[in-house]
Amino acid sequence: MDIIMDDFVDHLSFDNDEDSKIEEGKDKNYYIAKGEYILKQLDDKDNYFHFLSSILKKFKDLPEDKKIFLKETMFIEDKVKIVEKKIIVQPKKTNQKPKLNGYSANRHNYDDY
Repeated sequence: MDIIMDDFVDHLSFDNDEDSKIEEGKDKNYYIAKGEYILKQLDDKDNYFHFLSSILKKFKDLPEDKKIFLKETMFIEDKVKIVEKKIIVQPKKTNQKPKLNGYSANRHNYDDY
């Protein structure tokens, strides 16, 4: 799919549009202004989504501090899953009735008088 998109982009002609060219070696303000200019042209949320998904392809190559900054800008939080484990120990049931005259339910030899 990426190969098809790359071929499609190669066939697009932006030579007539001076505003679409991005020069190399400029300071950061130049690139911020270019980004703002492009952002103003994206009037639809779907167009913005497709533009953003195509521009973020190299996100994984950024240094970790830049990734953190972008995540905070986009309000993306790292998912932390907290698993709480409860262990309930039930005591063994024992006969709590008092024994009378040495009587035990397990013994059957007792005096009934």
